[in-house]
Amino acid sequence: MEEERLLTETLSRHSVNPDRWPLIIEHLNILKEHDEATYRHSIRVGTLAAQIGAYLDMNAKALLWAGLFHDIGKALIDNALLAKKDRFTDDDRKNMEPHVEIGFRLLMQWKNVWSAHIMKYHHRFSQHPYPQTVPRPTESFARDKEQIFMAHGRILALADYYDALMTRDNERSGKLLSPEEKRAQYLKDNADQKELILELERAGILTFATKAFPAQ
Repeated sequence: MEEERLLTETLSRHSVNPDRWPLIIEHLNILKEHDEATYRHSIRVGTLAAQIGAYLDMNAKALLWAGLFHDIGKALIDNALLAKKDRFTDDDRKNMEPHVEIGFRLLMQWKNVWSAHIMKYHHRFSQHPYPQTVPRPTESFARDKEQIFMAHGRILALADYYDALMTRDNERSGKLLSPEEKRAQYLKDNADQKELILELERAGILTFATKAFPAQ
Protein backbone atom coordinates (compact mmCIF):
# COMPACT_ATOMS: atom_id res chain seq x y z
CA MET A 1 0.00 0.00 0.00
CA GLU A 2 1.40 3.38 -1.05
CA GLU A 3 0.47 5.08 2.22
CA GLU A 4 2.45 2.54 4.22
CA ARG A 5 5.54 3.28 2.14
CA LEU A 6 4.86 6.95 2.72
CA LEU A 7 4.55 6.36 6.49
CA THR A 8 7.91 4.59 6.66
CA GLU A 9 9.62 7.34 4.65
CA THR A 10 8.04 10.07 6.77
CA LEU A 11 8.96 8.49 10.11
CA SER A 12 12.54 8.17 8.89
CA ARG A 13 12.67 11.70 7.44
CA HIS A 14 11.57 13.23 10.75
CA SER A 15 13.92 11.08 12.81
CA VAL A 16 11.23 9.29 14.77
CA ASN A 17 12.93 6.75 17.00
CA PRO A 18 12.58 3.34 15.30
CA ASP A 19 11.74 1.89 18.69
CA ARG A 20 8.50 3.88 18.53
CA TRP A 21 7.49 2.69 15.07
CA PRO A 22 5.78 -0.55 16.21
CA LEU A 23 3.61 1.39 18.66
CA ILE A 24 2.65 3.95 16.01
CA ILE A 25 1.75 1.19 13.57
CA GLU A 26 -0.16 -0.71 16.26
CA HIS A 27 -2.28 2.34 17.05
CA LEU A 28 -2.85 3.15 13.38
CA ASN A 29 -3.94 -0.43 12.79
CA ILE A 30 -6.88 0.22 15.11
CA LEU A 31 -8.13 2.57 12.40
CA LYS A 32 -7.07 0.26 9.58
CA GLU A 33 -9.19 -2.58 10.93
CA HIS A 34 -12.19 -0.28 11.40
CA ASP A 35 -12.06 1.84 8.25
CA GLU A 36 -9.16 1.60 5.81
CA ALA A 37 -9.98 4.89 4.07
CA THR A 38 -9.64 6.78 7.36
CA TYR A 39 -6.38 4.96 8.07
CA ARG A 40 -4.94 5.98 4.71
CA HIS A 41 -6.21 9.54 5.11
CA SER A 42 -4.53 9.77 8.52
CA ILE A 43 -1.13 8.80 7.12
CA ARG A 44 -1.41 11.36 4.33
CA VAL A 45 -2.53 14.10 6.73
CA GLY A 46 0.29 13.35 9.16
CA THR A 47 2.83 13.48 6.34
CA LEU A 48 1.46 16.71 4.87
CA ALA A 49 1.13 18.43 8.26
CA ALA A 50 4.74 17.54 9.08
CA GLN A 51 5.89 18.79 5.67
CA ILE A 52 4.15 22.13 6.15
CA GLY A 53 5.51 22.34 9.69
CA ALA A 54 9.08 21.74 8.51
CA TYR A 55 8.66 24.37 5.79
CA LEU A 56 7.49 26.89 8.41
CA ASP A 57 10.15 25.92 10.99
CA MET A 58 7.43 24.70 13.33
CA ASN A 59 7.46 21.47 15.36
CA ALA A 60 7.16 19.07 12.43
CA LYS A 61 7.39 15.96 14.58
CA ALA A 62 4.52 17.12 16.81
CA LEU A 63 2.46 17.83 13.69
CA LEU A 64 3.31 14.39 12.33
CA TRP A 65 2.06 12.64 15.48
CA ALA A 66 -1.04 14.84 15.70
CA GLY A 67 -1.80 14.27 12.02
CA LEU A 68 -1.36 10.51 12.17
CA PHE A 69 -3.79 10.29 15.08
CA HIS A 70 -6.14 13.22 14.46
CA ASP A 71 -8.93 10.83 13.44
CA ILE A 72 -8.19 7.97 15.84
CA GLY A 73 -11.54 8.69 17.53
CA LYS A 74 -13.28 7.52 14.36
CA ALA A 75 -12.42 3.98 15.41
CA LEU A 76 -15.51 4.29 17.62
CA ILE A 77 -17.74 5.87 14.96
CA ASP A 78 -20.18 3.71 12.96
CA ASN A 79 -18.55 2.32 9.80
CA ALA A 80 -21.63 3.13 7.74
CA LEU A 81 -21.28 6.82 8.57
CA LEU A 82 -17.56 6.84 7.75
CA ALA A 83 -18.23 5.20 4.39
CA LYS A 84 -21.16 7.44 3.46
CA LYS A 85 -20.68 9.20 0.12
CA ASP A 86 -23.96 11.11 -0.04
CA ARG A 87 -24.42 14.56 1.44
CA PHE A 88 -24.23 14.61 5.24
CA THR A 89 -27.39 15.41 7.17
CA ASP A 90 -27.44 17.39 10.42
CA ASP A 91 -27.75 14.08 12.28
CA ASP A 92 -24.74 12.70 10.40
CA ARG A 93 -22.64 15.68 11.47
CA LYS A 94 -23.88 15.37 15.05
CA ASN A 95 -22.92 11.69 15.13
CA MET A 96 -19.49 12.40 13.61
CA GLU A 97 -18.50 15.22 15.97
CA PRO A 98 -17.63 13.09 19.03
CA HIS A 99 -14.61 11.63 17.25
CA VAL A 100 -12.52 14.67 18.24
CA GLU A 101 -13.14 14.32 21.97
CA ILE A 102 -12.81 10.52 21.79
CA GLY A 103 -9.48 10.92 20.02
CA PHE A 104 -8.31 13.51 22.52
CA ARG A 105 -9.03 11.16 25.42
CA LEU A 106 -7.26 8.26 23.70
CA LEU A 107 -4.14 10.32 23.02
CA MET A 108 -4.08 11.55 26.61
CA GLN A 109 -4.34 7.95 27.81
CA TRP A 110 -1.40 7.10 25.56
CA LYS A 111 0.55 10.02 27.10
CA ASN A 112 0.72 11.84 23.75
CA VAL A 113 -0.09 15.17 25.37
CA TRP A 114 1.23 17.44 22.61
CA SER A 115 -0.56 15.43 19.93
CA ALA A 116 -3.79 15.52 21.91
CA HIS A 117 -3.73 19.28 22.38
CA ILE A 118 -2.91 19.91 18.71
CA MET A 119 -5.46 17.48 17.25
CA LYS A 120 -8.32 18.90 19.33
CA TYR A 121 -8.26 21.93 16.99
CA HIS A 122 -8.51 20.14 13.64
CA HIS A 123 -12.22 20.99 13.23
CA ARG A 124 -12.22 24.28 15.11
CA PHE A 125 -11.48 26.29 11.95
CA SER A 126 -14.21 24.79 9.74
CA GLN A 127 -17.45 26.43 8.65
CA HIS A 128 -19.20 24.55 11.49
CA PRO A 129 -16.50 24.39 14.18
CA TYR A 130 -16.51 21.72 16.88
CA PRO A 131 -16.14 20.80 19.66
CA GLN A 132 -17.76 23.91 21.07
CA THR A 133 -15.29 23.96 23.95
CA VAL A 134 -11.84 22.48 23.49
CA PRO A 135 -10.25 20.65 26.44
CA ARG A 136 -7.87 22.83 28.40
CA PRO A 137 -4.40 21.63 29.43
CA THR A 138 -4.21 20.25 32.94
CA GLU A 139 -0.50 19.45 32.83
CA SER A 140 1.63 22.21 34.33
CA PHE A 141 4.15 22.17 31.46
CA ALA A 142 1.37 22.58 28.89
CA ARG A 143 -0.73 25.34 30.43
CA ASP A 144 1.35 28.14 28.93
CA LYS A 145 1.48 26.52 25.49
CA GLU A 146 -2.13 26.84 24.37
CA GLN A 147 -1.31 29.42 21.69
CA ILE A 148 1.37 27.08 20.34
CA PHE A 149 -1.10 24.19 20.29
CA MET A 150 -3.63 26.37 18.46
CA ALA A 151 -1.09 27.52 15.86
CA HIS A 152 -0.07 23.94 15.16
CA GLY A 153 -3.73 22.91 15.17
CA ARG A 154 -4.41 25.46 12.44
CA ILE A 155 -1.75 23.83 10.25
CA LEU A 156 -3.21 20.41 11.00
CA ALA A 157 -6.66 21.68 10.00
CA LEU A 158 -5.25 22.92 6.67
CA ALA A 159 -3.67 19.52 5.99
CA ASP A 160 -6.81 17.63 7.01
CA TYR A 161 -9.14 19.73 4.87
CA TYR A 162 -6.78 19.63 1.90
CA ASP A 163 -6.48 15.85 1.86
CA ALA A 164 -10.21 15.33 2.33
CA LEU A 165 -11.01 17.81 -0.43
CA MET A 166 -8.51 16.44 -2.91
CA THR A 167 -8.86 12.67 -2.40
CA ARG A 168 -12.46 11.93 -1.46
CA ASP A 169 -14.76 11.43 -4.41
CA ASN A 170 -18.06 11.94 -2.68
CA GLU A 171 -20.87 14.43 -2.31
CA ARG A 172 -20.68 15.08 1.43
CA SER A 173 -20.42 18.79 0.70
CA GLY A 174 -23.26 18.78 -1.82
CA LYS A 175 -21.64 18.06 -5.18
CA LEU A 176 -18.55 16.75 -6.90
CA LEU A 177 -16.02 19.49 -7.60
CA SER A 178 -13.55 20.09 -10.42
CA PRO A 179 -9.90 20.80 -9.48
CA GLU A 180 -10.50 24.51 -10.08
CA GLU A 181 -13.59 24.45 -7.86
CA LYS A 182 -11.67 22.60 -5.15
CA ARG A 183 -8.93 25.24 -5.16
CA ALA A 184 -11.51 28.03 -4.98
CA GLN A 185 -13.34 26.34 -2.13
CA TYR A 186 -10.13 25.68 -0.22
CA LEU A 187 -9.11 29.33 -0.47
CA LYS A 188 -12.60 30.53 0.42
CA ASP A 189 -12.99 28.29 3.46
CA ASN A 190 -9.47 29.10 4.68
CA ALA A 191 -9.45 32.80 3.84
CA ASP A 192 -7.46 33.62 6.99
CA GLN A 193 -4.59 31.51 5.60
CA LYS A 194 -4.76 32.68 1.98
CA GLU A 195 -1.21 34.02 1.78
CA LEU A 196 0.20 30.87 3.36
CA ILE A 197 -1.81 28.66 0.99
CA LEU A 198 -0.50 30.58 -2.02
CA GLU A 199 3.05 30.30 -0.67
CA LEU A 200 2.65 26.54 -0.13
CA GLU A 201 1.27 26.27 -3.64
CA ARG A 202 4.28 28.09 -5.08
CA ALA A 203 6.55 25.77 -3.09
CA GLY A 204 4.81 22.72 -4.59
CA ILE A 205 3.57 21.48 -1.21
CA LEU A 206 -0.05 22.03 -2.17
CA THR A 207 -1.25 21.33 -5.70
CA PHE A 208 -4.81 21.39 -6.96
CA ALA A 209 -4.55 19.89 -10.43
CA THR A 210 -4.23 16.25 -9.38
CA LYS A 211 -3.46 14.88 -5.95
CA ALA A 212 -2.54 11.51 -4.54
CA PHE A 213 0.23 12.07 -1.99
CA PRO A 214 2.15 15.03 -0.54
CA ALA A 215 5.08 16.19 -2.62
CA GLN A 216 8.37 14.96 -1.23
